Amino acid sequence: MKRRPFLATSGGSLAALEAVRARAGQLGSPASQLPTNSADIPAVSAGNLDAYFTDEKLSGAIDTTISLGKTKFETVAYNFPADHPSPYIERVFGKGWTEYETLKNSKPLYPGHLFPKYPLWGYFNEAEPAWAEKEIETAADYGIDVWMIDWYWHSETMFYREQLENGFLKARNRSKLRFAIMWANYNWFNL
Repeated sequence: MKRRPFLATSGGSLAALEAVRARAGQLGSPASQLPTNSADIPAVSAGNLDAYFTDEKLSGAIDTTISLGKTKFETVAYNFPADHPSPYIERVFGKGWTEYETLKNSKPLYPGHLFPKYPLWGYFNEAEPAWAEKEIETAADYGIDVWMIDWYWHSETMFYREQLENGFLKARNRSKLRFAIMWANYNWFNL
C-alpha cells in the first residue's frame, strides 16, 4: 500500500488543519505544538513526505497507545462524480459544462490561498471507461477499498450517474474496488 504518497497529493487545507487541532485538544495533546494556520503546514511532496507525516507529529495529534487488536479497517473514498458532461447539468449550465468550470474560474480569496487548482491528470471525462480504469487502478494501489459515489435525484431526474454507469461499471478492472452509492435526493438549488 502506498498511503503516504497518496496523502501527500491531497495537500493541506484550513478546514483539515482545524479538524486536527480540535481533535488534538479533545485528546489532551498540546495544541501549541500544532500549526496555527495553513501557511504553517510544510509543503509536502514525494521528496519530503516526513515533513508532515512523522510518527512524532502523529503521536502528538492522535492517541496511538490504544490497541486496535485485530480490527479490520476498510478505506472508503468519497467520489463526487461531476467531471463529465451530464445531460441534466448541461440543460442548467450549458453544453459541455462540468465542475471543472468552477475550478478553472476560481480565484484566491486571501494572500497565500492557492487557487485556481489544476487536476494532476489534467481535465478528463470520468464517465469514460478508460479513465475509470485509471482511477480504479490508482485507488486500489493506494489502499482504497470502496468507491462511494454521489447519486443525485431531484425534480424527477437522476444526474451525475454517468460516471458510475458508463465509467466505473464498464471498466475492465472494476472488481478491484467495491462501490457504494450515497443517495442525494434533495434540490441543491435550495441548500
